[in-house]
Amino acid sequence: DAVLVTAISDLIESQDKRDISLAAWEKLEFGRGGQLHALPPLRAAFALAESLQYQGCAHVDGGALLVSATNPIIQRVKDGKPTVLMDATPPKVIKEIVSGNGGKIINRIAKQQVNIIRHPQRFWGLGELDPRRTTSERVERAMHRYSALIELHGETNILVHNRAYDQLPESVQSDPRVGYWGADHRAHDRWSGKDLVLVGSFFPPESQWRNLYQSDRLAALAGGANPDEWPTWPESEDHVLGAWVCEGSHDVQSRLPLPQNAHIRAWLLDKVGNETVQAIGRARGVNAETELTIHVYGGVPVAGLHEHGLAVAEYHADASELGRTLAQVNGERHDAAMVSLDHAASRIVAKGRVITRHALADEMLATGTDGPQIPLYGQGNGPNTKPVQTPFSAETYRKWLDRIQKTCPALFAHMSQNGRGASVVRAMMEASRQYGQESIKYAVEMTEGLIKHGHGADDRFEVIEELEAQIREVDCPPETKALYTVFDAASSKHLHSIPNT
Repeated sequence: DAVLVTAISDLIESQDKRDISLAAWEKLEFGRGGQLHALPPLRAAFALAESLQYQGCAHVDGGALLVSATNPIIQRVKDGKPTVLMDATPPKVIKEIVSGNGGKIINRIAKQQVNIIRHPQRFWGLGELDPRRTTSERVERAMHRYSALIELHGETNILVHNRAYDQLPESVQSDPRVGYWGADHRAHDRWSGKDLVLVGSFFPPESQWRNLYQSDRLAALAGGANPDEWPTWPESEDHVLGAWVCEGSHDVQSRLPLPQNAHIRAWLLDKVGNETVQAIGRARGVNAETELTIHVYGGVPVAGLHEHGLAVAEYHADASELGRTLAQVNGERHDAAMVSLDHAASRIVAKGRVITRHALADEMLATGTDGPQIPLYGQGNGPNTKPVQTPFSAETYRKWLDRIQKTCPALFAHMSQNGRGASVVRAMMEASRQYGQESIKYAVEMTEGLIKHGHGADDRFEVIEELEAQIREVDCPPETKALYTVFDAASSKHLHSIPNT
């Protein structure tokens, strides 16, 4: 519309914005370049009204009310007007709006000549690249891995995080085969017909998850999608650590904590998966005459590949040049802790004492047990080493007990035969002396109930940890201290009843 174009041009080029015929509360603000500086107030009012129309589509964060407004195209679809949406990776919200309004989703999947190889052992996230959130040494180790990966894949095109790209040498940044997520994973043909390496994935910051979800949820509900598929964002949203997600033929353990709600988790994985599919498309495998190899590094699962005619062909471990993964280091530290506890238990037995959690902790503290030396995380096969500290906790002791019961039955029998009952009676006597008869009565009753109605050792050790935190408080009541003394002694022996005294 030529008249509309002219009117807009005249508005932007106006020298005196005060001459615009708008009410004071509705006045538009422009930047120096003539661009609209902020949303017109009427548009903001519409967003506010629309967000409040649906429960859970607005929330307060940092003293500000965060609202969203739907795209006008959503209203067009809802009104039943002829609409065609063309998108290689349509998001979940668009597909559900189309389906919810009697529309049709036409899949035109062209076979891509690509062999996708996944390396899911390592996260390849942003936190380790930000000196404001971690140590400079960790950033240096992370960049060492990026440099090693680029060298490992030779002349292959590679896509990395922007924050990593900015810290690469200028000679690498100027190389056309190196790009970063956001600028180079969509809408270009520079890497057409060539192998490709993807490092990490393009996922929104966790702080933005709620805002983005509420915006999509508003669009979905306003567009007629099924409300059951779009639950409200929980006020106390918990995350699932180490969730297993199917990538087609294999389940992959996520290195990124994911939303606990299944619908919200599916929404997030859909967003991440679509961006990865777009990145794979930079190789233009649909036009390739021979099969191209696509390496996908990263611990965020790539869900929904099958919807685009793609599948992971192989799963590979990271090359040794990239150093140990965090899971490998944690495994080594766990093994070192178990060995340290073995030695401490042997010394206690040799002294003719009973093995308890406190006895083990005291023995390790007295001898300064640190465990063997292992390489630092991310240092590859280099000589740098560091003592593995063995933090003693109820959880560590529980794992050691489980291991001893399986691998050292004789030692476990010694603990059971010599420690059961007697130590609990001693603990009750000590608690009675320190905290009084009423406190010990309360402690015994509570311990009996906790052990009788608990669901095993895991529950009991969680109670111990909670009690340990409470007794550190200055105003901790004597009943709680007595309960800790008795329950700790009982749980250390996996008792199922308390002696009657």
